[in-house]
Amino acid sequence: MSYWTVAKTLPQREHVAAQCLAWQRFDTYLPLIQILRPNREPRIAPLFPNYLFVLIGETGRWYQIGKTIGVARVLCDMYGPVRLPHQEIAKIKKRERNGFVVLPKPRPRWVRGEKIRIARGAFRDHFAIYDGMCAADRHCILMNLLGRSVRMEVSDHDLLPLAF
Repeated sequence: MSYWTVAKTLPQREHVAAQCLAWQRFDTYLPLIQILRPNREPRIAPLFPNYLFVLIGETGRWYQIGKTIGVARVLCDMYGPVRLPHQEIAKIKKRERNGFVVLPKPRPRWVRGEKIRIARGAFRDHFAIYDGMCAADRHCILMNLLGRSVRMEVSDHDLLPLAF
């Protein structure tokens, strides 16, 4: 019975490993994502960097995978190569649109205008108004200091919901 397994590839050699495995008549699956960047062309990257799914057929010749150019090793447990059910690969393929896996948008932790509490730092236990994301893992908040609203940047770890 055929099953999917996982090959760990050398860094940035997923496409090379997939091509070399195809020459050996292995079916492979390399899920790709499109990373959108402002004012630049989108970047295409593997969903799981340094990993590639390989279909092991009825012959069970998995040992050849580890000796393929671009492959570092096959992920194994004590019984041999790790077996992935066909349903797991089908779930990933089901999320594909135009050849790229579409990931769900992360739900924002806070909504703009929501009252929050500062958990650490000089303003610990002070309240503020959430004003949105500023940069990666940085949030903008509005605090009332000396009678005026001051905008500040804080780390994600420094904020707590008001009800906490």
